[in-house]
Amino acid sequence: MPVLSIYTFETRIPNYGGPFGETHVPLDSEGFARVEIDDLTCNPPFFLIGFGTRAVLAMARPDNEDVLDLAAMYNGFATNLPAVIPNQAPSVTAFDLASGLLSSNGGSLRGPIRSTPLIREAVPSFLSLPPDAPNQILTEMHIDFHLNTPGGCYAHEGTITIYVQFLLQRGTLVATPIASTYTPDTNPDWCGSGVNDALNKLIADPTTPGFLFLSLYFQRVVPAFLQAAINLNPPTTGPNPPHHMRIYGLPGDGKRSGTGTGTTDVNFSIGLERTAVLVLRAYSLRAGARQ
Repeated sequence: MPVLSIYTFETRIPNYGGPFGETHVPLDSEGFARVEIDDLTCNPPFFLIGFGTRAVLAMARPDNEDVLDLAAMYNGFATNLPAVIPNQAPSVTAFDLASGLLSSNGGSLRGPIRSTPLIREAVPSFLSLPPDAPNQILTEMHIDFHLNTPGGCYAHEGTITIYVQFLLQRGTLVATPIASTYTPDTNPDWCGSGVNDALNKLIADPTTPGFLFLSLYFQRVVPAFLQAAINLNPPTTGPNPPHHMRIYGLPGDGKRSGTGTGTTDVNFSIGLERTAVLVLRAYSLRAGARQ
């Protein structure tokens, strides 16, 4: 059934970033959801309004919704890919892909891959990203890395950010990595140029094999992961997979029931509303009907 999802945030509109609380209430037959203020799950608590909780996002979500939990997809959903990484199995997750690329160049991951909404104010000025549009969601895929550099240089830690476009084209979802940057967490030393070269050879440069392989990953994994989500509530009429008419972002893992807390610094999901299917019924003409 349709639900009203209520999210509370520490940050002000329009970013909706960082920690949040979530409360999900089913809509009744008249389309109303009734919830008491005291029943809202807030992070920080609701009584700190004006000091901690600064924004509330309420979304009426349809019952014919499919959700892509991006962090779950990146870290736990494997798909078959060509084995171009040494010693790498052909069935890999994005976590496996990034780990394999880094380990073959003296690096490693510092934790799971994170998915966050795009914050345009934080995008470097030298990047050119598509303008906002109703049929797309732009997200950030964060790969936290540790990289050893040769020649007596200090090891470096930082974050590779992949900007990913989720575009709804004629009812079909297409995901494409469109740009990337990396940010060092440690102070760059005289070996900074070596770190720059090493990361560009891995994944940060759109012309490198690593970035092209990541593009192939999105081409393969998104349709498969979306189909797995559709199979949780398969359509009873029309095509399978169904077409979708609307795309929107969801904080956290996109849950639809209960309460909880989370942070969009770790996880952000994509919601898709299915296109309504018209069912045509044919009736036989009576024998005495006029021609």
